[in-house]
Amino acid sequence: MSLVSQDTYLLDGDIKSNIVLDTKKYNEDQLKFSIKNSSLDDFLSKNNYNLNTLVGEKGTRISGGEKQRICIARAIYKNSDIIIFDEATSALDINTEKAIVNNIFSNYFKNKTVIFVSHRINLSNRFDKILVMKDGEVEFFDSYQNLLASSDYYKSLLYLEN
Repeated sequence: MSLVSQDTYLLDGDIKSNIVLDTKKYNEDQLKFSIKNSSLDDFLSKNNYNLNTLVGEKGTRISGGEKQRICIARAIYKNSDIIIFDEATSALDINTEKAIVNNIFSNYFKNKTVIFVSHRINLSNRFDKILVMKDGEVEFFDSYQNLLASSDYYKSLLYLEN
């Protein structure tokens, strides 16, 4: 199982070591795959960084969104059967978030269990089941289509995010 949370933790090292955790023994193809599918390749090319770029203690040299992408790459690299995203894309802009989720669903999670916790509703259509909670109670548990059909409130949330 892998967990990517809103609160990230990075080692005082380079990007590569924060993804694979053991730089002496790693799979190069899996590393490339995880970088591409976390949209970390975009971040690297835009900033002229490479895998040896130091992130600083707890990632102090990079932004919150960049830290989250590294942690998402770490989870993809681990290749767990179950992955939990707990507000793992909260520091990303909507377009980067969509790209990562699309990459993950297209290339990675065909036979995986994904739990995606988010305050944003805009990606809900990618999931088999949606669970909406309010004040600690389950308010809705069904498909995306039934979520939209159930309330104008959810439609308005979706409209505001897009």
